[in-house]
Amino acid sequence: MLNKHPVTFHLTVCAESGTSCVMLNTRNHLTQAEKIFEKFGGVPALHAAMTDAGFGRNIATLYRWNLPRSKRGSGGIIPTSAVQAVLAAAKLYGIAIQPEDLLPTRARA
Repeated sequence: MLNKHPVTFHLTVCAESGTSCVMLNTRNHLTQAEKIFEKFGGVPALHAAMTDAGFGRNIATLYRWNLPRSKRGSGGIIPTSAVQAVLAAAKLYGIAIQPEDLLPTRARA
């Protein structure tokens, strides 16, 4: 029997420490927030970059971007009020953010 939900592994380099990290995705797509987290090498690295760019936020706020709405998250969507901060952090750190990375993709239930 074929697995209906393939497991995908993403090997990335953690921006903060330079070590390699393996991210596990059991869905066949990433949410908008997951795409951005992956680009930076994780939530802590994104948080540090946003702080360095002058857009400090509580790190728990960033984690909530990928929580389901039922758990007071934003369901995988980065709030529009935070997009400018993410883009400024990406520019500061030389991280390429493509338009498709910012397409609002929600987590599937």
